[in-house]
Amino acid sequence: MLIYDLGYFKQEAMMDMSEKGAYFLSRYSHRTGIYTKPEGKLVHFEIVEKLKKAVLNEIALCEFEVWFSKDGRQLKVRLIAEKIPDEVVSEQSLFW
Repeated sequence: MLIYDLGYFKQEAMMDMSEKGAYFLSRYSHRTGIYTKPEGKLVHFEIVEKLKKAVLNEIALCEFEVWFSKDGRQLKVRLIAEKIPDEVVSEQSLFW
């Protein structure tokens, strides 16, 4: 298993690892397109809308099956999102 930092977020490397049977853990880079695959066709996954809906429904932990797609290659991944507690958000805003 390899744990990635955002500075090393490379879809190609993750796809290569998966093809060799290895696992990885990484934070999601917001610049990366993610997709769902209903009926076998890739469709853009509206992550912001899904997370807004989760917040409205007071769901703190979400899990989604999504796909990366790059240069004709595809990789199914599990995307997990957890709401940051308000006190942590307050602390973080002091640094920005």
